[in-house]
Amino acid sequence: MEYSKVKDINIINVEKLIGSLEQRILARRNSQGFWEGHLSSSALSTAVAAFALWIYDREAHSEVIERGLQWLVINQNVDGGWGDTVESSSNQSTTLLCWSALAIVKDRPEYVGTITRSEEWLSSRFGSLEPTSISNAILNH
Repeated sequence: MEYSKVKDINIINVEKLIGSLEQRILARRNSQGFWEGHLSSSALSTAVAAFALWIYDREAHSEVIERGLQWLVINQNVDGGWGDTVESSSNQSTTLLCWSALAIVKDRPEYVGTITRSEEWLSSRFGSLEPTSISNAILNH
């Protein structure tokens, strides 16, 4: 068999495998249409997921994005930052990710207090919110 035919067969097999795996993964969703996990509640994952969905298709996922951002508001630590879990102390990386995710709603009044508190927390650690100050503080950490 010539090489181009073998190559075509392999591509077809890979595409069938991908399709089969996709169906198996989708079939594992619960009756509400999502996968259930067993991870602790996490500001880091919530911020990343909300922002990723906003980038991917903000219209289709607007309700989930909003619920994620509201979760961040509710679970902000008293000091203005966020930790890796709801029981964790605030840390630079998680707070920076949450603040970044909240940038998508920075003009909405209901988020101003949360954003302001996170900016105060970050400024007290980084010296300012200028990109150079943030990157230097992260690299030095």
